[in-house]
Amino acid sequence: MKWIKLFVILIIIISSGFYFTFYFPNVKLSDNKEDTIIYVYPATSENEFKDMLKQKKLLRLPWTFDLATKIKYFTVKPGRYKIYNGSNNNELINKIRIGDQEPIKLTFNNIRTIEELAEKISGQFIFTKEDFLQIIKDNDFLDSLGFNKQNIACIFLPNTYFFYWTTTPKEFVLRMKKEWDDFWTDERLQKAKKMNLSPEEVCILASIVEAETKKWDEMSIVAGVYINRLKRNMPLESDPTIIFAHQDFEIKRVLNGHLKINSPYNTYKNKGLPPGPILLPFPRTIDSVLNYQQHDYLFFCAKDDLSGYHTFSRTISEHQQCAKKYHTALDRLNIKR
Repeated sequence: MKWIKLFVILIIIISSGFYFTFYFPNVKLSDNKEDTIIYVYPATSENEFKDMLKQKKLLRLPWTFDLATKIKYFTVKPGRYKIYNGSNNNELINKIRIGDQEPIKLTFNNIRTIEELAEKISGQFIFTKEDFLQIIKDNDFLDSLGFNKQNIACIFLPNTYFFYWTTTPKEFVLRMKKEWDDFWTDERLQKAKKMNLSPEEVCILASIVEAETKKWDEMSIVAGVYINRLKRNMPLESDPTIIFAHQDFEIKRVLNGHLKINSPYNTYKNKGLPPGPILLPFPRTIDSVLNYQQHDYLFFCAKDDLSGYHTFSRTISEHQQCAKKYHTALDRLNIKR
């Protein structure tokens, strides 16, 4: 009987030790928070990871985690991890060793340039904005994707995406290229083909349309105006392209002096589309271009009520009358530039 009691006691001790080592709720967050995010950088050693947990005071009994990692295979994989209050050592070990990261929710819109995009995503990933700009300006890499420095912006369709913090700049661009390819279904490709435009050219035109109007219900009409001008080999004469050429987005009123700039984005001097988008258009805008309204308008001008809507004209004389009213409205508000 004595040996049986000793054996039972030994089993209880071993079981208790096993429980406290692996299954005791060891993670205790301050202020009883439900979870917290920790970042593990590449080349972080096992000991450095343990020191980080201690410094952040994330564990009730740090020594049990140390013991657990000696018993169970453990390796540190870099990543962004969500740690839950009340997690045990076994859960924590498994999360880190298999790299079970918490994804980043990345949303971007209202972006004009690649540099603005770089600023937007800066701090979201382990890479820097300089790392991103370096890969996005790598001619060989861009050529492998079928793009160049001017039109690569097309692939960054504004939306919400999920990424891992450890994503590299190249992986980020490749993922966006996949999103671009997925967007261009056979139906959309056929529509672009009928317009004699490539997907990139449709995107460029969509960027101009979106810069001209924020009213979804007239985007297809605006797109129709530009399609008509392209068909007639007329310059697009788009003011937003002039603003983009100057890279001065504070310009509220495009004047004759602005039109003199020598730039491939000057659609007053150059016929056809500019070499790249002047902003990152929404997928919905691209669809507005693909489903442009067929009409015989060749001009449009912002309404003098400054509602954001436009008046569409067939002749230059009609357009000039509308423009005069609009300029009078700007003068009334003392908008000179």
